[in-house]
Amino acid sequence: MANEADSSTDLETRRALYGGTIALEMPDILEILPHRGPVLLVDRVYSLVPGQHAVGCKVVTGNEYGLSRPRRGFVFPSTLAFEAIGQLAALALLFGQARAADDEPNLALAAVQELTVHREMLESGVIHLSVDVQRRRRGIARIEGHATLEGQPYLDALFDLAVG
Repeated sequence: MANEADSSTDLETRRALYGGTIALEMPDILEILPHRGPVLLVDRVYSLVPGQHAVGCKVVTGNEYGLSRPRRGFVFPSTLAFEAIGQLAALALLFGQARAADDEPNLALAAVQELTVHREMLESGVIHLSVDVQRRRRGIARIEGHATLEGQPYLDALFDLAVG
């Protein structure tokens, strides 16, 4: 329990130092999200403004289990990039919410308004992710998310998350 208090105090200190913007490392992410490898798809959060915006990344090594096929080679599915955007949105929405230790966060994909895949990811690299919470009404958060590879668009999405 002392570790949890130290961790939240550390995050609050970092928040004060950076004018309300917070950077999250893997231990911080694991404290907020229920996901674990191999389904945890956010490796680092560069900046987070709770309830509003987050920027992060997913490092794709090319050795991920189940993604390398002998005949086709490596492919990182765009559906996983969309999931990474969703997890980053969850971090932005859930950060700082008090809950019991055994109380899992309750978020669900409610609707996909728009989804554009600009290219395939056929080799290892870093996917840069960003999300903006457009609005929150009656338990639904509208999220605009973007993923880029090497500075070029990879995936753009507009979707709704049910927050309960």
